[in-house]
Amino acid sequence: MFWEGSERKELERQRQSEGRLPPGQALTLKWPVLHYGSVPRFDPRTWNFRIAGLVEKPVQLSWEEFTHLPQKEVVADMHCVTRWSRFDNRWEGVPVAEVMKLVTAKPEARYVLVHGEQGFTANLPLEDFLRRVPVERDEINVKCDRKAVDALIKCGAFDEVCAMTRPEMLWRWNLLQGKSGREVPRCAPLDRAPLGMTESLFGETKEEDAAGAVLREMQAAEYTQEQKLRYEREILEVCVSGHPLDFLPRNGEVWSDELAGLRGKRVALCGWVVTYRHVGTKNYRNMMFVTLEDQRGVYEAVLFPEAYEKYGGLVFETRALRVTGRVEQDGQINGERMEALKP
Repeated sequence: MFWEGSERKELERQRQSEGRLPPGQALTLKWPVLHYGSVPRFDPRTWNFRIAGLVEKPVQLSWEEFTHLPQKEVVADMHCVTRWSRFDNRWEGVPVAEVMKLVTAKPEARYVLVHGEQGFTANLPLEDFLRRVPVERDEINVKCDRKAVDALIKCGAFDEVCAMTRPEMLWRWNLLQGKSGREVPRCAPLDRAPLGMTESLFGETKEEDAAGAVLREMQAAEYTQEQKLRYEREILEVCVSGHPLDFLPRNGEVWSDELAGLRGKRVALCGWVVTYRHVGTKNYRNMMFVTLEDQRGVYEAVLFPEAYEKYGGLVFETRALRVTGRVEQDGQINGERMEALKP
């Protein structure tokens, strides 16, 4: 699969030094062709592109309609789960930004499930999907959604730009919204706050406003570390103030940094899923490599087909898992069982 010439090896070393080649990947200069099952037949008369689910109005386009959407050329790297990487590839197609102009996602939408031919699917968080959509400058100064600002405060998004605690900021925000039933104020960037503003979420003026006077008389207790982690996990799906397993009761599980001395033994560990990848076997069955972390390090669990069929679905349901299996010589866990945990 890989050309073992001096050019490839030199480029591989260069990409590693640049930090562009992920661990365990090998650089290739070719285009490996990998395919599972038969090659789908393409008929432009029956092909369609459909967006449905948690959107205000589903959309379906024919091949002719789809190809009339604006297209764009980009240069990007490709890292295959079969452990090869090819860099600076030129791609052309319809950008995600153009696709998202066709629909309006409902507020409860959190994930995108992409369907392909022959029943293949790929899923990712809506937030990651929308990172492909550029934000226009005139979209920055828009009316803020009240629930969205509540969530941003609770998860600590404004901690570095405001001296108030999260509960104090939340109280201030609610006080400002309750004044005479006025509409939610516009969220202009701090360095472009409107002249004459005397009351805002961040209290830009030196003079104490009415909301500040009320807060001065209140005693809003700061969130506990557990509360901070819970809000961050619920809203961001990542913890900033600590590790998501910090408040998880332990029941004799070993730590990841102890695995080196436990080779050949059956162990149980708690872990937070970092990433995972599917691999097909020669017998056309699925297995999975799951990378997890605890407070002391990172480890990898392998779910062979039998274990994958029983427990592989848990990876899509939760990120907190209890893994039971045997420690192999390379430090991997031969996964025998997985259980969902509720930190």
